[in-house]
Amino acid sequence: MAVKYVNPVTKLCVIRCSRTEYEKVWAAVTFITNMRGCPLFFNLLDLSGNIRCCRSVTLEYDKAKIELLKLSSAKNQITPAQLLAASSCLEKISQLEM
Repeated sequence: MAVKYVNPVTKLCVIRCSRTEYEKVWAAVTFITNMRGCPLFFNLLDLSGNIRCCRSVTLEYDKAKIELLKLSSAKNQITPAQLLAASSCLEKISQLEM
């Protein structure tokens, strides 16, 4: 199992594991309710056989989320530094190994 991508601004994470172990990983993630006192809720966006499909779903999700953040920044709910950090993560996901 390996965490291939994390975007702390959009709160998206890509985990890669073997086909034989994915059910165990999925079950384990389901039981995580908090981390260091911070409540967590996991939502599965995609389950795919290859990293290329996950990359396209991740790019689509992050782009949509960043557009919402840009709208929020107009209302001063997010700082320009946070917006820049979210945008820089898009470069990381586009370079994700296949």
